[in-house]
Amino acid sequence: MSGIVWEDLENSVDKQLTDGKLGNPVFLRWLIDVGSDASQLESSMSKAVQLANSWFKDKPNHTEKQGDDTTGQITSAITWPMGQSAIVSIASTKTGRGTKQDLVLLCHKGSIYHRTPAFS
Repeated sequence: MSGIVWEDLENSVDKQLTDGKLGNPVFLRWLIDVGSDASQLESSMSKAVQLANSWFKDKPNHTEKQGDDTTGQITSAITWPMGQSAIVSIASTKTGRGTKQDLVLLCHKGSIYHRTPAFS
């Protein structure tokens, strides 16, 4: 998907988690606005969940999902076996603006924030 630079975000979060100062991740809230491109919402959600799995070091044991490519939004509530949880929401706002995102990853000893400019 154009606009989302998955590798840069993945590398940044991985680096912060690897040093151990933040402890283990326990909750993720991730909002992604793909602007006008609603055609790849499902694949973007799959990639977001794949990254969350790598940060929580496991696969989810329960997922509730609403929406799809045709509705213009997908929101997933996800839990993992050790009690971690996430809310991931991806939408096409059809604003004509580029992709933007707002991520908060809460850990035992701190948190990670990633926000692209002009997210509102």
